[in-house]
This record gives sequence, structure tokens and C-alpha cells, in this order.
Amino acid sequence: MNDLSEIRKKIDVLDIKIVKLLKERLRLVLSTQDKKEKIEDMKREEEILDMIKNLSENEDEEFFLKTIYRNLFSEGKRIQIKIMSPKKDI
Repeated sequence: MNDLSEIRKKIDVLDIKIVKLLKERLRLVLSTQDKKEKIEDMKREEEILDMIKNLSENEDEEFFLKTIYRNLFSEGKRIQIKIMSPKKDI
């Protein structure tokens, strides 16, 4: 797999899978809106970040993944706020 184009093809395949999974994750996040009092759940976010720490093989990988997940949390909340009912608290 020394050929750059072959590596990029494999990355493209992974990117398609990642996009599909992220869309499904967002759909599930949005489905929780009517099942909780507040949008933000710091305990849940910490549980996910702890899981990432445990799954990471080194500090760089952990930092990389936690950065992505913090952005997922932020964007999920932003979208929920955008479509939420007026009675919900952040």
C-alpha cells in the first residue's frame, strides 16, 4: 500500500462510513430531546470522554479523538438548541 492513490481510496471508503455513522449518531442525539429536561448533560459527556481515553492507545490518539468528540457534543447541542421547544433549558 505504498501508492498514495490506493491509500486515499481506502481513506475515502472510511470517510463514507464515518459520515453515515455520524448522521446516525446525530439522529439518535436528536431523538433524546423529548426524553430529558436539559440539552447539556456533562456527566454523559464525561462518560464518553472516559471511554475514549480507555480505548486510546497513546496521548496523541486520545487528544485527536477527544477533540473530535468535543466538537460532536458542541454541534449536537447547537442543533438541538436551534430546533428545541422554548421551554427547554440548556
